[in-house]
Amino acid sequence: MRIVHFIFSFQTGGSETMLVDIINEQVRNNTITLIILNDQVNEQLLNQVDGRVKIIKIGRLEKSRNLMPVIRLNWHLFILHPDIIHCHSYSAAGVIFFKRNILLTAHTINIPVKYHNRYRKIFAISGAVKKDIEKRCNIKPIVINNGIDIKKVKEKTDYNYSIFKIVQVSRMDHEKKGQHILIEAMNILINQKWISNIKIDFIGDGASFDYLERLVLDYKLEKQINFLGFRDREYIYEHLRDYNLLVQPSLYEGFGLTIVEGMAAKVPVLVSDIDGPAEVVQEGKFGWIFKSGSEVDCANQIFNIIQTTNSQTFFEKVEAAYEYANTSFSIENTAACYSNEY
Repeated sequence: MRIVHFIFSFQTGGSETMLVDIINEQVRNNTITLIILNDQVNEQLLNQVDGRVKIIKIGRLEKSRNLMPVIRLNWHLFILHPDIIHCHSYSAAGVIFFKRNILLTAHTINIPVKYHNRYRKIFAISGAVKKDIEKRCNIKPIVINNGIDIKKVKEKTDYNYSIFKIVQVSRMDHEKKGQHILIEAMNILINQKWISNIKIDFIGDGASFDYLERLVLDYKLEKQINFLGFRDREYIYEHLRDYNLLVQPSLYEGFGLTIVEGMAAKVPVLVSDIDGPAEVVQEGKFGWIFKSGSEVDCANQIFNIIQTTNSQTFFEKVEAAYEYANTSFSIENTAACYSNEY
């Protein structure tokens, strides 16, 4: 089967990360082309795409009204004559002239629905995304959960610690990802609860970096909080096991791929109680939950996890989360589901 995956930009978000895994799995049995419309491309992430995949970078300036990049896009599609055009940007149908076998994966909630009726099928990465789309238009998406290459994630084996190390992995976009909530929770833990043996590493880059760095300086937490910048998947899969807790404090999120990665590494996960992340941890069955937007509740939950680490219930939850991630979120299963729906 000839499959084109089309996305506007290729940076370091969850949709791009998932797309790399899907492409690398599908290319085993299909002819795959990846087309990127805009000039926003993270080359480190792009280098993780299998060498058998044809990559076409159109190079359009973001939000440009120049029609030539769109014409070049459609010329490539005409030459490729794909069986499937699988889109990963909600407004992709607005720039694609072809009307047959165009599919969309909705990667988050609150996306505009203007072009939804132009797609033959719409996939939602979670029940939360499906529910959000159904609420706003007369379309019933098909849920296909994101997946990861679980066998590449190194598992945590030692839960003893002198420093309780927390990790947060996502794009630096505090208005969506809520990194400031975690920093404010850290301020409570250190300056109010007087917990000194605790540190946080933020992994990722993005527009909120300067704001978050200033917040750390304002709270005088620069010795406890580190910004590691972008790290590729190989690094993350190797080093998640070094941490005692993964926190995802998102204010809105359709799924939460890094949560699954933490579960697969046998690292306990703490997430905000919004629909996507809460769905991944099954409302607390496979992780811990705090009230979205509340730095106080976030701090309290981290404190409780620290107090109960190495208890029987702690290990039972971590082990159950690991098993659940393996059975529910493998990239092989995700790719197979897409192939069946094509």
